[in-house]
Amino acid sequence: MKIFVDGVQVAAAAVRTTNPFSSTSALDVGRTREPSSQFSTFNGTIEDLRLWKVARSGAEIEAARHAAVAAGTPNLMLNWRLDEGSGTVLADSSGLGHAGSVSGLFDNLPGTVAGRIEVPGQRVVYTLDLLQPKQVVFDSLADTNFTWTLEGPRGTHVSARSFQGSDSREWGTADGYIADFAAGNRLVHELAPGRYTFTIDAPGMPPALSHGA
Repeated sequence: MKIFVDGVQVAAAAVRTTNPFSSTSALDVGRTREPSSQFSTFNGTIEDLRLWKVARSGAEIEAARHAAVAAGTPNLMLNWRLDEGSGTVLADSSGLGHAGSVSGLFDNLPGTVAGRIEVPGQRVVYTLDLLQPKQVVFDSLADTNFTWTLEGPRGTHVSARSFQGSDSREWGTADGYIADFAAGNRLVHELAPGRYTFTIDAPGMPPALSHGA
């Protein structure tokens, strides 16, 4: 097996050929069913997934990685271009009808605000107006070193807390509730009516990699 990044081979290793495993389970992309903590879900983005029934050379991968592959191309078994833009169905452009489905999309829930971080150092700010008191819980559901800050009429509720330390399982209290507004390890936040800003910061580039124009 060989791994290519941006058309360049970066790793290679032998693949076991004995005791092949056969399964009728669905093909999972970006997640794992392994119970061991040594495995984790994919942290990143995927664009144009192709499955071939033959090994592709580095030259073939490089020649086609920026071009669409036509339906019916020999040995192409699956092609999800992932350009639907909405919905949960992934069309198969190979012509073989192997459509896929997306699970875990929060933008299908009522009232959801969806966004994304495009570049290192980016900051995204959301504004929230509350008309009545609310209790709010933040679960990051992501293993990333992004940070989040919550500010409102009474001041700063959370200041640059890492996503990696923001899930409910990270905190030791039974239900996450801490009465002290100023406590740094609150999980459940009592928000009074008013305007709030919710800020997400992506880590900046290391000094050695930073540049200016």
